[in-house]
Amino acid sequence: MPELDPANTPDTEHDSHAQLIAACVADILRKHSVIVPEYVSPEGASALTGISKRTLVNYRVRDDGGPPFYRVGGLVRYKVAELRAWVEAGRVAPQ
Repeated sequence: MPELDPANTPDTEHDSHAQLIAACVADILRKHSVIVPEYVSPEGASALTGISKRTLVNYRVRDDGGPPFYRVGGLVRYKVAELRAWVEAGRVAPQ
């Protein structure tokens, strides 16, 4: 086994800082998940598309060409992949 060089051995202060940073990062990831779920609520759909919740309601009520949606146990849900495809389909090419 090679001998450890004291100059390259982390000290306890650095270890405690690293542990503190790791704990902070873990806490942030728990609170602000970076994983996009497969289905989102109307609030999530609004955030993803930039369309107000009220407009999404109008699309659903009037069946007026809005994004596809699902009713699951009385709740409205949107599939993220379908939202993205719907937004892309409505894209206007620059002139």
